[in-house]
Amino acid sequence: MSWLRRGLLLCAAAWLVLRPALAAETIRWVVHDMPPVFSLPGGHTPKRASEFGHGELDGLQRLLVARLPQFQHEFVVAVPTRFEALVRQGEPICSLLPRRTPERLSWLYFTPTHPPLNSRAVHLVTRAELLPRLNALGTPLSLARVLQEAGLQGVLTRDRSFGPRIDQLLQTQGQALLQGALAWRGQNLLSMLQAGRMDYTLEHPVLVDEYLRQQGSGVALVKLPLLEAQAISQATVACARNPAGRRHIEAIDAVIRALARAPDRSAWLKEWLGELPEPGDRERIDRFMDARARRGAQIE
Repeated sequence: MSWLRRGLLLCAAAWLVLRPALAAETIRWVVHDMPPVFSLPGGHTPKRASEFGHGELDGLQRLLVARLPQFQHEFVVAVPTRFEALVRQGEPICSLLPRRTPERLSWLYFTPTHPPLNSRAVHLVTRAELLPRLNALGTPLSLARVLQEAGLQGVLTRDRSFGPRIDQLLQTQGQALLQGALAWRGQNLLSMLQAGRMDYTLEHPVLVDEYLRQQGSGVALVKLPLLEAQAISQATVACARNPAGRRHIEAIDAVIRALARAPDRSAWLKEWLGELPEPGDRERIDRFMDARARRGAQIE
């Protein structure tokens, strides 16, 4: 072997040893500040999934990322219109925020993640003294009935969505509530409710629980689930409908099926939510995951 050929082989061997490992493929996740469903700490773009909380979607985001070590993960803050623009530009984007619609199937892949968590939906919050009057309106409580009840005064946060069904109801029957809505200032409405300045407001249970923890004993606010707030569509992960998105959605779907087959669901449920779901939600999750464990990939 000539000295030149030997030198070239040695150089090639050295390059193979010293070259950096090929970078892992990256999933770019679109996130958005939607407390308490999805919260961004301090309003900043997260650097890592460990920064997410235990909401319905940010907690699930953290759970999925931890089980996809074969990918690098980046997070991009974007509103829905920007998310669609990125997908149509060919970006390898995924997100837990979009819901499946026939139109979106033309540019997104979807896989289902979990059934609706009704305990995390917006509730009517009132004082304990008003419970008999509200319970008399039926269970689960209908906001439509509350709006028809004379003498009950509610106050809402201005420029806020409470979900499509409640938003539509407020537009048709709750114009007085919308016109009297107040700007959001932290827990101002809960403090007003506690002080007796109105009879009810609408809020997510986890935010009410945090307020009650801060106030300590002696605060008699209660949360009532609303018929109109009960979600009707299951949650999904969506990835761009392109080759990279297909690889990503297949890997995500495999993680969900692995979770469904895991012998101890309580462990990853607490990892996801920071606590175990309420009995009704736990039953729905168990039924959903039992079906997921029996079936193959579910990708649309």
